[in-house]
Amino acid sequence: CTSGIIRGHEAVGIVVEVGTNVKNVKVNDRVVIDPNQYCGKCHYCKNGQTNFCIGDNGKLAIAGVNKTGLFAKYFVCDETFVHKIPDKLSFGAAVLVEPLACVLHNIKAANIQPEESVLIVGAGPMGVLT
Repeated sequence: CTSGIIRGHEAVGIVVEVGTNVKNVKVNDRVVIDPNQYCGKCHYCKNGQTNFCIGDNGKLAIAGVNKTGLFAKYFVCDETFVHKIPDKLSFGAAVLVEPLACVLHNIKAANIQPEESVLIVGAGPMGVLT
């Protein structure tokens, strides 16, 4: 973690303000944030490898790691990384969206086939969600 950075990469919240060009969210929307904020323009992003983004500052911007995190009072980001959640989904459940997305991505990438055995190691959120 970069020194002086406010931590936090898994969070839910309510939109309090939007920019003039924002189309997909509005004030009072309940949202989760994708903490991995890629540029969408570099070679890696254009090839679907956003986790290798070299972005405008030479690296992937990750909330709570090398940019202000989601434990801050307010968090500003591009609407690309803001995802609305249904009213019926509690904040307690919605906060698991980010780790669950990581789990599902990695299960897909592992290409596990029916009847194959796997070992899940870890008692943290990702291990439990797997």
